[in-house]
Amino acid sequence: KSQIHDDSELNMLMEPDDPWFIFEYEVFDPNGDIRVDVVNGVDSTDLSLMTEGELEDVFGSKEDEVLSGRIDWQREMALASGSFTFKTGAKYRRSEQFRDMTVDLYEMDDAFPYADVLTPTDEVIFRKPKYFDVQPQIGLAMLQSNPELFDFVEDASLEDSNIEDYDATETVSAAYLMGTYETGIHTVIAGVRYERYEWDNQNKIVSYLNDVPSVTPGTSGDSHGFWLPGIHFRHALTDNLILRESYNRSYARPRLTELSRGRWVDDDGNIEDGNANLQPALSDNFDVQLEYYTDRGGLYSAGVFYKDIEDFTYTETYDFDTLGSNGIPVPAENGDLEYERPVNGSSATNYGLELIARQNLFFLPGALQGLSIAASTTLTESDATYPNRTDNRDLPLEGFSELLYTFTLDYAWGNLSARLDYTFRDDYIEGLGSDIESDEFYAAEDRVDAEVQYRFSDNLQAFLTGSNLTDEPQVSYQGYRPFVEDASFSGRKYTMGVRYEF
Repeated sequence: KSQIHDDSELNMLMEPDDPWFIFEYEVFDPNGDIRVDVVNGVDSTDLSLMTEGELEDVFGSKEDEVLSGRIDWQREMALASGSFTFKTGAKYRRSEQFRDMTVDLYEMDDAFPYADVLTPTDEVIFRKPKYFDVQPQIGLAMLQSNPELFDFVEDASLEDSNIEDYDATETVSAAYLMGTYETGIHTVIAGVRYERYEWDNQNKIVSYLNDVPSVTPGTSGDSHGFWLPGIHFRHALTDNLILRESYNRSYARPRLTELSRGRWVDDDGNIEDGNANLQPALSDNFDVQLEYYTDRGGLYSAGVFYKDIEDFTYTETYDFDTLGSNGIPVPAENGDLEYERPVNGSSATNYGLELIARQNLFFLPGALQGLSIAASTTLTESDATYPNRTDNRDLPLEGFSELLYTFTLDYAWGNLSARLDYTFRDDYIEGLGSDIESDEFYAAEDRVDAEVQYRFSDNLQAFLTGSNLTDEPQVSYQGYRPFVEDASFSGRKYTMGVRYEF
Protein backbone atom coordinates (compact mmCIF):
# COMPACT_ATOMS: atom_id res chain seq x y z
CA LYS A 1 0.00 0.00 0.00
CA SER A 2 1.41 3.37 -0.98
CA GLN A 3 0.06 6.81 -0.14
CA ILE A 4 1.12 10.13 -1.63
CA HIS A 5 0.63 13.02 0.76
CA ASP A 6 0.09 16.65 -0.18
CA ASP A 7 -1.07 18.36 3.00
CA SER A 8 -0.83 21.87 4.32
CA GLU A 9 -1.69 23.84 7.43
CA LEU A 10 -2.26 27.51 8.04
CA ASN A 11 -2.24 28.84 11.60
CA MET A 12 -2.54 32.35 12.96
CA LEU A 13 -2.08 34.10 16.29
CA MET A 14 -3.27 37.41 17.73
CA GLU A 15 -0.49 38.70 19.95
CA PRO A 16 -0.08 42.50 19.86
CA ASP A 17 2.23 44.41 22.18
CA ASP A 18 -0.76 45.34 24.32
CA PRO A 19 -2.70 42.20 25.35
CA TRP A 20 -5.55 41.38 22.99
CA PHE A 21 -7.53 40.02 25.89
CA ILE A 22 -6.89 39.03 29.47
CA PHE A 23 -8.82 36.28 31.21
CA GLU A 24 -8.89 34.53 34.54
CA TYR A 25 -10.17 31.05 35.30
CA GLU A 26 -11.36 29.10 38.30
CA VAL A 27 -11.09 25.31 38.60
CA PHE A 28 -14.33 23.88 39.97
CA ASP A 29 -13.78 20.25 38.90
CA PRO A 30 -10.28 18.80 39.51
CA ASN A 31 -10.83 16.36 36.63
CA GLY A 32 -10.84 19.05 34.01
CA ASP A 33 -13.72 21.56 34.06
CA ILE A 34 -13.13 25.26 34.63
CA ARG A 35 -15.01 28.53 34.41
CA VAL A 36 -13.36 31.23 32.29
CA ASP A 37 -14.08 34.94 32.79
CA VAL A 38 -12.75 37.47 30.30
CA VAL A 39 -11.46 40.52 32.15
CA ASN A 40 -10.88 42.77 29.15
CA GLY A 41 -10.90 42.29 25.42
CA VAL A 42 -11.84 43.39 21.94
CA ASP A 43 -13.81 42.00 19.04
CA SER A 44 -12.52 38.50 18.28
CA THR A 45 -13.19 39.08 14.58
CA ASP A 46 -10.94 42.16 14.35
CA LEU A 47 -8.22 40.86 12.02
CA SER A 48 -6.15 44.03 12.44
CA LEU A 49 -4.95 42.45 15.68
CA MET A 50 -3.53 39.40 13.88
CA THR A 51 0.24 39.61 14.33
CA GLU A 52 1.67 36.18 13.56
CA GLY A 53 0.93 33.43 11.06
CA GLU A 54 2.36 30.09 10.07
CA LEU A 55 2.07 28.21 6.77
CA GLU A 56 3.11 24.57 6.61
CA ASP A 57 3.40 22.81 3.24
CA VAL A 58 3.67 19.03 3.60
CA PHE A 59 4.31 16.57 0.78
CA GLY A 60 5.91 13.16 0.40
CA SER A 61 5.03 9.48 0.51
CA LYS A 62 4.31 6.58 2.87
CA GLU A 63 4.54 2.94 1.83
CA ASP A 64 3.65 -0.30 3.57
CA GLU A 65 4.28 -3.71 1.99
CA VAL A 66 2.96 -6.74 3.87
CA LEU A 67 3.69 -10.44 3.44
CA SER A 68 1.68 -12.79 5.65
CA GLY A 69 0.67 -16.41 5.91
CA ARG A 70 -0.76 -18.90 8.38
CA ILE A 71 -1.42 -22.60 8.78
CA ASP A 72 -3.86 -24.37 11.13
CA TRP A 73 -4.56 -28.02 11.94
CA GLN A 74 -7.15 -29.60 14.21
CA ARG A 75 -8.40 -33.01 15.31
CA GLU A 76 -11.69 -33.88 17.01
CA MET A 77 -12.01 -36.71 19.54
CA ALA A 78 -15.07 -38.21 21.18
CA LEU A 79 -14.80 -38.87 24.92
CA ALA A 80 -17.11 -40.70 27.30
CA SER A 81 -17.95 -37.47 29.11
CA GLY A 82 -18.03 -35.17 26.09
CA SER A 83 -15.88 -34.14 23.13
CA PHE A 84 -12.40 -32.69 22.79
CA THR A 85 -10.89 -30.74 19.90
CA PHE A 86 -7.15 -30.16 19.63
CA LYS A 87 -5.91 -27.36 17.42
CA THR A 88 -2.49 -26.01 16.56
CA GLY A 89 -1.07 -23.59 14.06
CA ALA A 90 1.41 -20.89 13.21
CA LYS A 91 1.46 -17.53 11.47
CA TYR A 92 4.02 -15.18 9.97
CA ARG A 93 3.75 -11.50 9.09
CA ARG A 94 6.44 -9.26 7.65
CA SER A 95 5.81 -5.56 7.10
CA GLU A 96 8.18 -3.17 5.34
CA GLN A 97 7.23 0.43 6.07
CA PHE A 98 8.71 3.59 4.60
CA ARG A 99 8.01 7.26 5.29
CA ASP A 100 9.70 10.20 3.57
CA MET A 101 7.99 13.55 4.09
CA THR A 102 9.13 17.07 3.28
CA VAL A 103 7.81 19.96 5.37
CA ASP A 104 8.36 23.59 4.40
CA LEU A 105 7.42 25.94 7.22
CA TYR A 106 6.90 29.67 6.74
CA GLU A 107 6.02 32.50 9.12
CA MET A 108 4.07 35.69 8.46
CA ASP A 109 3.97 38.94 10.45
CA ASP A 110 1.43 41.72 11.02
CA ALA A 111 1.81 42.95 7.41
CA PHE A 112 0.23 39.78 6.01
CA PRO A 113 -3.34 40.18 4.58
CA TYR A 114 -4.96 37.62 6.88
CA ALA A 115 -8.46 38.46 5.66
CA ASP A 116 -7.54 36.92 2.28
CA VAL A 117 -7.06 33.45 3.78
CA LEU A 118 -9.94 33.47 6.29
CA THR A 119 -13.62 32.82 5.58
CA PRO A 120 -16.23 33.82 8.21
CA THR A 121 -18.23 30.90 9.64
CA ASP A 122 -21.05 30.34 12.12
CA GLU A 123 -19.60 27.01 13.31
CA VAL A 124 -18.79 26.41 16.96
CA ILE A 125 -16.12 24.41 18.81
CA PHE A 126 -16.82 23.45 22.44
CA ARG A 127 -19.95 25.63 22.33
CA LYS A 128 -17.80 28.65 21.45
CA PRO A 129 -17.80 30.52 18.11
CA LYS A 130 -15.15 29.41 15.65
CA TYR A 131 -15.37 32.76 13.77
CA PHE A 132 -13.28 31.78 10.72
CA ASP A 133 -12.41 28.87 8.46
CA VAL A 134 -8.76 28.84 7.37
CA GLN A 135 -7.99 28.26 3.66
CA PRO A 136 -4.48 26.71 3.36
CA GLN A 137 -4.66 26.40 -0.44
CA ILE A 138 -5.10 30.16 -0.76
CA GLY A 139 -2.05 30.58 1.46
CA LEU A 140 -0.02 28.28 -0.81
CA ALA A 141 -1.13 30.26 -3.87
CA MET A 142 -0.03 33.49 -2.19
CA LEU A 143 3.34 31.88 -1.41
CA GLN A 144 3.84 31.51 -5.17
CA SER A 145 2.51 34.93 -6.15
CA ASN A 146 3.82 37.02 -3.22
CA PRO A 147 6.78 35.18 -1.63
CA GLU A 148 7.96 38.37 0.08
CA LEU A 149 5.07 37.99 2.56
CA PHE A 150 6.59 34.78 3.96
CA ASP A 151 9.75 33.99 5.92
CA PHE A 152 11.13 30.46 5.58
CA VAL A 153 11.82 28.84 9.00
CA GLU A 154 14.91 26.71 8.45
CA ASP A 155 15.17 24.94 11.81
CA ALA A 156 11.52 23.85 12.08
CA SER A 157 11.50 22.76 8.42
CA LEU A 158 14.67 20.72 8.98
CA GLU A 159 13.15 19.00 12.01
CA ASP A 160 9.74 18.24 10.54
CA SER A 161 11.21 17.04 7.22
CA ASN A 162 13.46 14.43 8.83
CA ILE A 163 12.74 13.51 12.43
CA GLU A 164 9.72 11.26 11.80
CA ASP A 165 10.97 9.63 8.58
CA TYR A 166 11.68 5.91 8.79
CA ASP A 167 12.58 2.85 6.76
CA ALA A 168 11.47 0.01 9.01
CA THR A 169 10.86 -3.72 8.89
CA GLU A 170 8.61 -5.49 11.39
CA THR A 171 8.36 -9.28 11.67
CA VAL A 172 5.88 -11.20 13.82
CA SER A 173 6.13 -15.00 14.17
CA ALA A 174 3.70 -16.97 16.30
CA ALA A 175 2.65 -20.54 17.10
CA TYR A 176 -0.14 -21.83 19.33
CA LEU A 177 -1.66 -24.90 20.97
CA MET A 178 -5.27 -25.00 22.16
CA GLY A 179 -7.91 -27.46 23.24
CA THR A 180 -11.70 -27.25 23.42
CA TYR A 181 -13.60 -29.52 25.81
CA GLU A 182 -17.40 -29.72 25.66
CA THR A 183 -19.53 -31.54 28.21
CA GLY A 184 -23.22 -30.91 28.80
CA ILE A 185 -23.91 -27.19 29.02
CA HIS A 186 -20.25 -26.32 29.63
CA THR A 187 -17.41 -25.54 27.23
CA VAL A 188 -13.79 -24.89 28.21
CA ILE A 189 -11.22 -23.51 25.78
CA ALA A 190 -7.61 -23.33 26.98
CA GLY A 191 -4.35 -22.73 25.20
CA VAL A 192 -1.09 -20.89 24.92
CA ARG A 193 0.54 -18.86 22.16
CA TYR A 194 4.18 -17.90 21.75
CA GLU A 195 4.76 -14.76 19.75
CA ARG A 196 8.05 -13.19 18.74
CA TYR A 197 8.32 -9.63 17.50
CA GLU A 198 11.39 -8.25 15.73
CA TRP A 199 12.01 -4.87 14.13
CA ASP A 200 14.81 -2.81 12.66
CA ASN A 201 14.82 0.72 11.37
CA GLN A 202 16.86 3.41 9.69
CA ASN A 203 16.16 6.88 11.07
CA LYS A 204 17.93 10.25 11.36
CA ILE A 205 19.73 12.30 13.99
CA VAL A 206 18.85 15.90 13.18
CA SER A 207 20.56 18.92 14.73
CA TYR A 208 20.37 22.70 14.44
CA LEU A 209 22.72 23.36 17.37
CA ASN A 210 24.25 26.86 17.18
CA ASP A 211 22.26 27.44 13.96
CA VAL A 212 24.25 24.78 12.08
CA PRO A 213 21.98 22.25 10.29
CA SER A 214 23.04 18.60 10.13
CA VAL A 215 21.37 15.26 9.35
CA THR A 216 23.12 12.00 10.30
CA PRO A 217 21.75 8.51 9.48
CA GLY A 218 20.98 6.27 12.43
CA THR A 219 19.90 2.68 12.97
CA SER A 220 17.90 0.96 15.69
CA GLY A 221 16.15 -2.31 16.35
CA ASP A 222 15.08 -4.83 18.96
CA SER A 223 13.21 -8.10 19.49
CA HIS A 224 10.85 -9.49 22.12
CA GLY A 225 9.20 -12.85 22.78
CA PHE A 226 6.14 -13.61 24.92
CA TRP A 227 4.21 -16.62 26.21
CA LEU A 228 0.52 -15.71 26.12
CA PRO A 229 -1.82 -18.15 27.94
CA GLY A 230 -5.60 -18.01 27.95
CA ILE A 231 -8.63 -19.88 29.27
CA HIS A 232 -12.29 -19.32 28.40
CA PHE A 233 -15.48 -20.79 29.90
CA ARG A 234 -18.93 -20.91 28.30
CA HIS A 235 -22.09 -22.05 30.11
CA ALA A 236 -25.42 -22.48 28.29
CA LEU A 237 -27.67 -21.69 31.27
CA THR A 238 -30.71 -22.01 28.97
CA ASP A 239 -31.16 -22.27 25.20
CA ASN A 240 -31.08 -18.46 25.03
CA LEU A 241 -28.92 -17.43 28.00
CA ILE A 242 -25.11 -17.77 27.86
CA LEU A 243 -22.58 -16.97 30.59
CA ARG A 244 -18.92 -16.48 29.68
CA GLU A 245 -15.79 -16.00 31.80
CA SER A 246 -12.26 -15.64 30.50
CA TYR A 247 -8.66 -14.84 31.31
CA ASN A 248 -5.90 -14.15 28.83
CA ARG A 249 -2.57 -12.39 28.62
CA SER A 250 -1.90 -10.04 25.72
CA TYR A 251 0.72 -7.55 24.68
CA ALA A 252 0.73 -4.31 22.70
CA ARG A 253 3.73 -3.10 20.76
CA PRO A 254 4.75 0.56 21.12
CA ARG A 255 3.80 2.79 18.21
CA LEU A 256 6.30 2.63 15.37
CA THR A 257 6.63 6.43 15.51
CA GLU A 258 7.87 6.13 19.11
CA LEU A 259 10.36 3.38 18.29
CA SER A 260 11.63 4.74 15.00
CA ARG A 261 11.77 8.47 15.72
CA GLY A 262 15.32 9.84 15.58
CA ARG A 263 16.89 12.60 17.68
CA TRP A 264 16.24 16.33 17.30
CA VAL A 265 18.62 18.91 18.81
CA ASP A 266 17.42 22.50 18.50
CA ASP A 267 19.58 25.63 18.24
CA ASP A 268 19.85 25.95 22.04
CA GLY A 269 20.65 22.27 22.67
CA ASN A 270 17.24 21.00 23.85
CA ILE A 271 16.71 17.38 22.78
CA GLU A 272 13.71 15.28 21.69
CA ASP A 273 14.23 11.53 21.25
CA GLY A 274 12.42 8.45 20.16
CA ASN A 275 13.15 5.34 22.20
CA ALA A 276 14.18 2.11 20.52
CA ASN A 277 14.35 0.41 23.94
CA LEU A 278 10.64 0.72 24.72
CA GLN A 279 9.18 -2.53 26.04
CA PRO A 280 5.80 -3.76 24.77
CA ALA A 281 2.96 -3.35 27.27
CA LEU A 282 1.81 -6.62 28.90
CA SER A 283 -1.77 -6.99 30.11
CA ASP A 284 -3.57 -9.64 32.17
CA ASN A 285 -7.24 -9.49 31.14
CA PHE A 286 -10.30 -10.78 33.02
CA ASP A 287 -13.83 -10.72 31.55
CA VAL A 288 -17.31 -11.88 32.58
CA GLN A 289 -20.25 -11.53 30.18
CA LEU A 290 -23.92 -12.55 30.21
CA GLU A 291 -25.66 -12.85 26.81
CA TYR A 292 -29.33 -13.29 25.94
CA TYR A 293 -30.33 -14.33 22.41
CA THR A 294 -33.91 -13.87 21.24
CA ASP A 295 -35.70 -16.21 18.85
CA ARG A 296 -35.95 -13.45 16.23
CA GLY A 297 -32.34 -12.39 15.72
CA GLY A 298 -31.70 -10.32 18.83
CA LEU A 299 -28.73 -10.17 21.21
CA TYR A 300 -28.64 -8.35 24.56
CA SER A 301 -25.55 -8.59 26.74
CA ALA A 302 -23.80 -7.05 29.73
CA GLY A 303 -20.20 -7.59 30.70
CA VAL A 304 -17.51 -6.40 33.07
CA PHE A 305 -13.77 -6.36 32.44
CA TYR A 306 -10.55 -5.75 34.33
CA LYS A 307 -7.04 -5.29 32.91
CA ASP A 308 -3.78 -5.23 34.87
CA ILE A 309 -1.16 -3.55 32.68
CA GLU A 310 2.60 -3.11 33.00
CA ASP A 311 5.16 -1.29 30.84
CA PHE A 312 2.68 1.06 29.20
CA THR A 313 4.21 4.04 27.36
CA TYR A 314 4.10 7.72 28.28
CA THR A 315 6.19 10.83 27.51
CA GLU A 316 8.91 11.84 29.98
CA THR A 317 10.23 15.42 30.20
CA TYR A 318 13.03 16.70 32.43
CA ASP A 319 15.75 19.38 32.65
CA PHE A 320 19.44 18.68 32.05
CA ASP A 321 22.82 20.34 31.53
CA THR A 322 25.08 17.52 30.32
CA LEU A 323 24.95 14.20 28.45
CA GLY A 324 25.86 10.88 30.03
CA SER A 325 28.36 8.44 28.53
CA ASN A 326 25.46 6.69 26.76
CA GLY A 327 24.36 9.92 25.08
CA ILE A 328 21.26 10.31 27.25
CA PRO A 329 20.91 13.65 29.11
CA VAL A 330 21.62 13.49 32.86
CA PRO A 331 18.64 14.87 34.86
CA ALA A 332 19.42 18.15 36.64
CA GLU A 333 16.91 20.09 38.70
CA ASN A 334 16.47 23.54 37.16
CA GLY A 335 18.86 22.64 34.33
CA ASP A 336 19.16 25.04 31.42
CA LEU A 337 18.06 22.53 28.76
CA GLU A 338 15.01 20.26 28.32
CA TYR A 339 14.85 16.60 27.29
CA GLU A 340 11.77 14.72 26.08
CA ARG A 341 11.27 11.08 25.08
CA PRO A 342 8.73 8.23 25.37
CA VAL A 343 9.44 5.80 28.23
CA ASN A 344 7.75 2.86 29.93
CA GLY A 345 5.52 3.49 32.95
CA SER A 346 5.26 1.14 35.90
CA SER A 347 1.71 -0.19 36.31
CA ALA A 348 -1.90 0.61 35.47
CA THR A 349 -5.39 -0.85 35.75
CA ASN A 350 -8.32 -0.50 33.39
CA TYR A 351 -11.80 -1.73 34.29
CA GLY A 352 -15.37 -1.11 33.28
CA LEU A 353 -18.78 -2.17 32.01
CA GLU A 354 -19.92 -2.97 28.47
CA LEU A 355 -23.58 -3.10 27.34
CA ILE A 356 -24.66 -4.37 23.90
CA ALA A 357 -28.06 -4.59 22.20
CA ARG A 358 -28.66 -5.86 18.65
CA GLN A 359 -32.00 -6.64 17.01
CA ASN A 360 -33.19 -7.61 13.55
CA LEU A 361 -36.33 -5.67 12.55
CA PHE A 362 -38.21 -8.84 11.56
CA PHE A 363 -41.65 -7.22 11.97
CA LEU A 364 -41.19 -4.86 8.98
CA PRO A 365 -42.73 -5.80 5.61
CA GLY A 366 -40.89 -7.26 2.63
CA ALA A 367 -37.31 -6.26 1.95
CA LEU A 368 -37.30 -3.99 5.02
CA GLN A 369 -36.85 -7.14 7.09
CA GLY A 370 -33.19 -6.90 6.11
CA LEU A 371 -32.77 -4.01 8.55
CA SER A 372 -31.05 -4.45 11.92
CA ILE A 373 -30.14 -1.97 14.63
CA ALA A 374 -27.40 -2.22 17.23
CA ALA A 375 -26.19 -0.07 20.10
CA SER A 376 -23.36 -0.43 22.58
CA THR A 377 -21.96 1.51 25.52
CA THR A 378 -18.61 1.08 27.25
CA LEU A 379 -17.90 2.77 30.59
CA THR A 380 -14.23 2.67 31.57
CA GLU A 381 -12.09 3.75 34.50
CA SER A 382 -8.30 3.63 34.38
CA ASP A 383 -5.64 4.40 36.97
CA ALA A 384 -1.96 4.66 36.15
CA THR A 385 1.24 5.34 38.06
CA TYR A 386 3.60 7.84 36.42
CA PRO A 387 7.02 8.28 38.06
CA ASN A 388 7.28 11.91 36.90
CA ARG A 389 4.04 13.08 38.55
CA THR A 390 3.68 14.20 42.17
CA ASP A 391 0.16 15.68 42.10
CA ASN A 392 -2.69 13.78 43.76
CA ARG A 393 -4.97 13.88 40.75
CA ASP A 394 -6.25 10.53 39.45
CA LEU A 395 -4.32 9.95 36.24
CA PRO A 396 -5.76 7.72 33.52
CA LEU A 397 -3.89 5.78 30.88
CA GLU A 398 -3.09 7.64 27.69
CA GLY A 399 -5.57 6.80 24.93
CA PHE A 400 -8.44 5.51 27.14
CA SER A 401 -11.83 7.27 27.15
CA GLU A 402 -14.25 6.99 30.06
CA LEU A 403 -17.26 6.76 27.73
CA LEU A 404 -17.68 5.18 24.31
CA TYR A 405 -20.99 4.44 22.63
CA THR A 406 -22.04 3.40 19.16
CA PHE A 407 -25.22 3.07 17.14
CA THR A 408 -25.39 1.01 13.95
CA LEU A 409 -28.04 0.57 11.28
CA ASP A 410 -27.41 -2.53 9.14
CA TYR A 411 -29.13 -3.75 5.99
CA ALA A 412 -28.64 -7.13 4.29
CA TRP A 413 -30.93 -8.43 1.55
CA GLY A 414 -29.85 -10.71 -1.23
CA ASN A 415 -26.49 -9.62 -2.60
CA LEU A 416 -26.78 -6.08 -1.21
CA SER A 417 -25.51 -5.01 2.21
CA ALA A 418 -25.15 -1.57 3.78
CA ARG A 419 -24.07 -0.17 7.12
CA LEU A 420 -24.33 3.23 8.85
CA ASP A 421 -22.30 3.77 12.04
CA TYR A 422 -22.41 6.55 14.62
CA THR A 423 -19.66 6.63 17.27
CA PHE A 424 -19.11 8.91 20.25
CA ARG A 425 -15.80 8.86 22.10
CA ASP A 426 -15.16 10.89 25.25
CA ASP A 427 -12.05 12.99 25.94
CA TYR A 428 -8.79 11.14 26.49
CA ILE A 429 -5.20 12.03 27.33
CA GLU A 430 -2.72 12.04 24.43
CA GLY A 431 0.31 13.27 26.36
CA LEU A 432 1.21 13.94 29.98
CA GLY A 433 3.23 16.91 31.17
CA SER A 434 4.45 17.76 34.64
CA ASP A 435 0.99 18.94 35.82
CA ILE A 436 -2.59 19.26 34.59
CA GLU A 437 -1.92 22.63 32.93
CA SER A 438 0.57 20.95 30.60
CA ASP A 439 -1.40 17.72 30.00
CA GLU A 440 -2.63 17.36 26.41
CA PHE A 441 -6.03 15.87 25.59
CA TYR A 442 -8.02 14.88 22.54
CA ALA A 443 -11.52 16.29 22.87
CA ALA A 444 -14.73 14.26 22.72
CA GLU A 445 -15.59 13.27 19.16
CA ASP A 446 -18.71 12.34 17.18
CA ARG A 447 -18.24 10.37 13.98
CA VAL A 448 -20.52 9.01 11.25
CA ASP A 449 -19.28 6.39 8.75
CA ALA A 450 -21.08 4.37 6.07
CA GLU A 451 -20.44 1.44 3.74
CA VAL A 452 -22.36 -0.17 0.86
CA GLN A 453 -21.40 -3.51 -0.73
CA TYR A 454 -22.79 -5.55 -3.59
CA ARG A 455 -21.69 -9.13 -4.27
CA PHE A 456 -21.84 -10.14 -7.94
CA SER A 457 -20.57 -13.67 -7.26
CA ASP A 458 -18.82 -15.66 -4.57
CA ASN A 459 -15.54 -14.07 -5.67
CA LEU A 460 -16.44 -10.59 -6.95
CA GLN A 461 -17.65 -7.71 -4.78
CA ALA A 462 -17.96 -3.93 -5.30
CA PHE A 463 -17.95 -1.48 -2.39
CA LEU A 464 -18.28 2.20 -1.52
CA THR A 465 -17.29 3.61 1.88
CA GLY A 466 -17.54 7.05 3.40
CA SER A 467 -15.92 8.20 6.65
CA ASN A 468 -16.44 11.32 8.78
CA LEU A 469 -19.58 12.13 6.82
CA THR A 470 -20.50 15.02 9.14
CA ASP A 471 -17.05 16.62 8.60
CA GLU A 472 -16.18 16.76 12.30
CA PRO A 473 -12.79 18.18 13.36
CA GLN A 474 -10.33 16.47 15.66
CA VAL A 475 -9.77 18.91 18.52
CA SER A 476 -6.99 18.81 21.10
CA TYR A 477 -6.64 21.01 24.16
CA GLN A 478 -4.15 21.61 26.93
CA GLY A 479 -5.13 21.28 30.58
CA TYR A 480 -8.77 22.33 30.39
CA ARG A 481 -11.36 22.12 27.61
CA PRO A 482 -11.64 25.86 26.85
CA PHE A 483 -7.90 26.01 26.07
CA VAL A 484 -8.07 24.58 22.54
CA GLU A 485 -4.60 23.78 21.21
CA ASP A 486 -5.43 22.48 17.76
CA ALA A 487 -8.47 21.86 15.56
CA SER A 488 -7.71 19.58 12.61
CA PHE A 489 -10.26 19.37 9.79
CA SER A 490 -9.51 16.29 7.69
CA GLY A 491 -12.83 16.44 5.83
CA ARG A 492 -14.90 13.60 4.45
CA LYS A 493 -13.24 10.61 2.84
CA TYR A 494 -14.76 8.31 0.20
CA THR A 495 -13.36 5.03 -1.08
CA MET A 496 -14.72 3.03 -4.00
CA GLY A 497 -13.37 -0.25 -5.26
CA VAL A 498 -13.76 -3.84 -6.35
CA ARG A 499 -12.59 -6.94 -4.45
CA TYR A 500 -11.86 -10.26 -6.08
CA GLU A 501 -11.07 -13.31 -3.95
CA PHE A 502 -9.19 -16.22 -5.46
